[in-house]
Amino acid sequence: MNKTEQEILLSTLVVIPTYNNVTTLKDVINEVLVYAKNVLVVNDGSTDGTNDILKEYKDTIIVLDNTINKGKGFSIRKAMNYSVSNGYLYMITLDSDGQHFAKDIPKFIKDISDNGDALIVGARDMESENVPSKSSFGNKFSNFWYWAETGDKLSDTQSGYRLYPVDLMKGITFFTNRFEFEVEVLIRSNWNDIVVKTIPVNIFYAEGDKRITHFKPSVDFTRISVLNTVLFSIAMLYIHPRNLYRYFKENSLISIIKNIFTKNNETPNKIAMAMGLGVFMGIIPIWGFQMLVAGSLAHFFKLNKTLVILVSNISIAPVIPFIIYLSYQTGFFMYHGNFDSLDNILNVITQITDNGIIDSFKVLGEGLLVYVVGSIVFAIISAVVFWLATHIIIFIKDQFFNGKLA
Repeated sequence: MNKTEQEILLSTLVVIPTYNNVTTLKDVINEVLVYAKNVLVVNDGSTDGTNDILKEYKDTIIVLDNTINKGKGFSIRKAMNYSVSNGYLYMITLDSDGQHFAKDIPKFIKDISDNGDALIVGARDMESENVPSKSSFGNKFSNFWYWAETGDKLSDTQSGYRLYPVDLMKGITFFTNRFEFEVEVLIRSNWNDIVVKTIPVNIFYAEGDKRITHFKPSVDFTRISVLNTVLFSIAMLYIHPRNLYRYFKENSLISIIKNIFTKNNETPNKIAMAMGLGVFMGIIPIWGFQMLVAGSLAHFFKLNKTLVILVSNISIAPVIPFIIYLSYQTGFFMYHGNFDSLDNILNVITQITDNGIIDSFKVLGEGLLVYVVGSIVFAIISAVVFWLATHIIIFIKDQFFNGKLA
C-alpha cells in the first residue's frame, strides 16, 4: 500500500548543504519552508557570515556544523546519518546557491506516493539559458560512466536536487566525501537494487560571474575520474557478471531469447546488425575487452546492447582454440594463397616449446601478424555470415508463424 503524500512529507527531511553562499542562502531557506517544515542546513565550515543567517532560524530549522570545510559529500553523508537516527525515511537535498526551486519539492513527494520508493534525481534541462557548456559536457560524460558501470541510463547524474530513500540506504557504506560522492551514491544504490530514476525539475543559472560554484575542475574532475576507474573495474569484475548470472537464473532460456529478439520491437535489420557486431567483437583479438568495446559500440550505433554483449561471448574457453585456428588459417591463406597444414602448425608449437626465449619470440613474431590480420578478416566474414543468417531465420520464422506458407 502506497503512502499518502502527507505521510511521505512528514517522513522527509529537506537538507541544504551550504558553503559560503551567504548571498542566496536566506532566500533558499525561506522558499523551502513554504513547502516543508522538516529542514536541515549543514554548514560546511563557511567563513562568509553564514552563521549569522542561520542564527535567525535557530527555532525553525535544524543546523549541523562542520568546523572546517569537509566537502559536499561529507555534509550529505552527515545529514543521512542524522535522518536515519531520527526516524526519517526520506531526505531531499537541494543546493544553497539558488539554482534549484523549492516549488519542485512536491514533485518528488508525489512520485514516491504514486510509484513507490526510489532514489530520484531532479533532471535539469541542460539546454536552458546560461547553462555553461562545460556543465553540459560534464553531465554527458558522467551519464556515460553511469551507464558503463550499471547498464542503466540516467538523463542527469550530476544534479544535486535529489530525494534519497535513506531508510533503504542505511546498509550501504560510502567512501567519498566531496563532489564525487554524488556519483558514488547513484552507482552504489543501483548496485544494491535501489531504483534510481529522474524527474524533470526547473533550473536557474545566474549569468557569468554572478554564479557561485565551489567545483574545482582539475582537482574534482581527477577525483571523479579515479572513482569511475575503481567503480568500473568493480562493475566489470563483479557487478555485471553477477547481474548476468541473476538474469539467467531468474528467467527461462525461452523467455531470455524472446526478450532479446523482441526488445523494443526492433527491425530485422537491427537484430541482424546486433548479431553481426557481437560475432565480430567476439573474434577480434582484444581479449578481456570484447564486452566493454561491444557494449560501447552497441550504445553508439543504437543497437540491442544485451544481444551484442551476449553474442560477443562466442569467445568462451571451449571455442577459443577454434577461433584462433580459423583466424590463423584465414591470415595464412591471405599471405600464401593456401592453408597451412596441421603438421606444420604442430611443428611451430614444438619449436616454441623447445627453443630458447629469443628464438621462440622470433617464431611467434612471424606468425603474429598472420594471426592478427586473419582474425580481423575472419571476424568480418563471420559477422556478414551471421548478419545474413539472422535475416534468413527471421524471414523463415515470419513466413511460417504468420501462416504465409500454410
